Amino acid sequence: MRRLVYTSHTPRPLSMQDRIDILRTAQARNQQLGITGVLLQSDNVFLQLLEGPREAVDTLYRGILRDPRHRDAIRLIDIVASDQAPLLPGWRMGFFHLSSTSDLIGDPILRNDDQDFLGRLAQAPSGDPVASLLTHFWHANRDSLQPSRGVRQQATG
Repeated sequence: MRRLVYTSHTPRPLSMQDRIDILRTAQARNQQLGITGVLLQSDNVFLQLLEGPREAVDTLYRGILRDPRHRDAIRLIDIVASDQAPLLPGWRMGFFHLSSTSDLIGDPILRNDDQDFLGRLAQAPSGDPVASLLTHFWHANRDSLQPSRGVRQQATG
């Protein structure tokens, strides 16, 4: 099994429909190739995990490099290990838009369970670089959406 994590950015903002189209295509293709993973988006930055048979992941990644929606792709982690189980078994392609909560409404394909995702990462073996990177990216981006605590606004008047 191969685990590949890369980052890239999109040259233009993606609409909700763009995201839905990407995910529908990815889920169908990944089903055929035996690939699982997740796509995290924060503003115009992507971080994606692809897991599956080595050749299938290679083929898919080469296609991503040619996709005009991805620019400046950088491979961050690339591990081939026959004894590792996938972090996200059954996830043909999960998606989280970390810089917005607007995706919580709309098409069900965009709704993924935050707690399930974070729980799976937490169950990874200690020191797993893929789980660590995904968790860090998640918290660095998603936590900024949480209302700050202990900050009071002064009344003006």
